[in-house]
Amino acid sequence: MAKPVRIAGIAIVACLVAQFTLAEHSRVELGKIKSSSVKYRKDTDLSIFPIPVVSFKRGGLASGSEELNEIMERIVYPIINESSDPISTMIVEYFPSLPGKVGVEVYWTNGAVRGALVDKGADGHYDSGAYKIFFKKPTP
Repeated sequence: MAKPVRIAGIAIVACLVAQFTLAEHSRVELGKIKSSSVKYRKDTDLSIFPIPVVSFKRGGLASGSEELNEIMERIVYPIINESSDPISTMIVEYFPSLPGKVGVEVYWTNGAVRGALVDKGADGHYDSGAYKIFFKKPTP
């Protein structure tokens, strides 16, 4: 149980570091890693990945567990299911100054990051196709 959690934690840190680096496509050279406690391999050699971590920032601002479930069913799971690349982390963030919107950031294992604000519809629910913004070109 501790190994998948450790791997997920490492993936989160790697994605966060990748987001804040100046070079968009910089890669760590595998041959230069000399860790005694963790065995690394190229992401292209992997075929099984840990379940993505979903983190809710300021989740207490949600209108209740129904909204959290709706976000999972209409945004999180569809993104994971449609993505051709493995996802390591998703951050769902509530903004007190933006009622009716939720921020979503998706971190893929290949270092790609994409974020967007997702609106609630006039009926007070998230559109079942709202997740598609994460797969549109160019980046929103």
